[in-house]
Amino acid sequence: MKRIFFVFILYGLTFAVNAQTVYLYTPKGSQVYAFQRAEMSASDISYYTLQYRNAYPQATVLANATNTYNCHSYAWNIKEGGVTCWLNQSPDLHKYWDDGSYIETTENQAEKIFYYNGDHSAVKSSVSGKYESKWGAMPLMRHSPEYGPSGYNMPYRRYYRRNPPVISGASSVCFNNNATFTVHNPPAGYIWISSSNLTKVSTSGNTATFKAKGSSSQGWVAIKAGGTEIAKFNTALNVCQPPEHSDFIAVAGTFSNEYWAEATCLSNAIDCYEWITVGSGWSITQHPMSMSDMPYMYKIRITQSPPSYDAILKVRAHNSAGWSEEWTPAAYISYNGSLIGTSYRSLSASPNPVSDILNIEFAAVETVSQTHEAALAEPVEIQSDQSAVPLKTRVLQTETSATKAEVLQKREAKLYNQSGSQVRSMTFTGDKTQLNVSDLPAGIYYLHIYDGVNDKPEIRQIIVQH
Repeated sequence: MKRIFFVFILYGLTFAVNAQTVYLYTPKGSQVYAFQRAEMSASDISYYTLQYRNAYPQATVLANATNTYNCHSYAWNIKEGGVTCWLNQSPDLHKYWDDGSYIETTENQAEKIFYYNGDHSAVKSSVSGKYESKWGAMPLMRHSPEYGPSGYNMPYRRYYRRNPPVISGASSVCFNNNATFTVHNPPAGYIWISSSNLTKVSTSGNTATFKAKGSSSQGWVAIKAGGTEIAKFNTALNVCQPPEHSDFIAVAGTFSNEYWAEATCLSNAIDCYEWITVGSGWSITQHPMSMSDMPYMYKIRITQSPPSYDAILKVRAHNSAGWSEEWTPAAYISYNGSLIGTSYRSLSASPNPVSDILNIEFAAVETVSQTHEAALAEPVEIQSDQSAVPLKTRVLQTETSATKAEVLQKREAKLYNQSGSQVRSMTFTGDKTQLNVSDLPAGIYYLHIYDGVNDKPEIRQIIVQH
């Protein structure tokens, strides 16, 4: 055993004389000093390999003795794909954990083991309960945690695991929208990559912005370093569609001898409503009522000075995917101070919540007369109050409503539960009908009303409580 120990020291001394400097880098990019040295003779390799196999029968020789690398290089460098070299504890081994590349952990979670009182390093073996370490210039061994040369003071150990990069960001990104992602604890020299339905827009520091360009239900972003993907984040890609004509409600009435209207959309993420009047001399401004408690319900005021022409008031909604393709009529308004006809989309369903009878009612729909149609032929631009929600200018030609007789023949009500199963269905004529929900389980339902004019239903969320 003395000869083995003496040769170990001797190779350590000659190694410093014949060393060629190399630089390693921690996963976080810190520079680590190491060196390369000449190999021992073939006879020495055979001799010391045999000596250690015999001296430590409870350990397994995994690789022959060699002068070209040691325990620290094997554990922290070579096992991570690094070059073959010799790495001493001093001056730079501490950088592997001091720069955050590795964090201290428990033995169960350990990937690397540092024998801090014995200048030795090991890695966790795939064989349960075993470590693997290079014993100086001697063989690479698989051994129990405390089985090996006494100079390593094997009971004194610290355990480390890689501090993995983690990506955080938006859990979903809508089509044609941007989303920002951040990588925490990134390695040196990483790049961002993504699925084909995301396009990188920009990067800044540890963040990257991507734009959704496809309609896939799942996408991902990741970082890559050294040709290897090392962190990945999945995100749902929502296919945002413009609001449907049937998705939102518009109603109208009078306010201080003027007209008012309000709209609310059942679709999410509505960022703007747009109103127009088809008729001369009408202006649209912000309703004087506070809007602070109505995030998705925007009110407006409609005036005409001097009163001269009738008009049709219409509204549409906007989200990140664009404008609804159709306009919802809110009202037919008369210059002489009366509503010619409120919108056939002015539907009420009450009470809500409901326990037994749900009352469904439409406001009356009237035919716009030829006289009114002629008066409405000239569209006007909107005068918007800049302090209000943006009211954009649009031009629209007159549309003729359905007659009341046509509507009376076509109305239908359907009620669906949250699973999408139809639980009620009925056809009716007139402006009113009722649904008995007393035998339905309490919960959330969706009422679909086909008004006889539009192919798509108007939808209301109904809460059944008993």
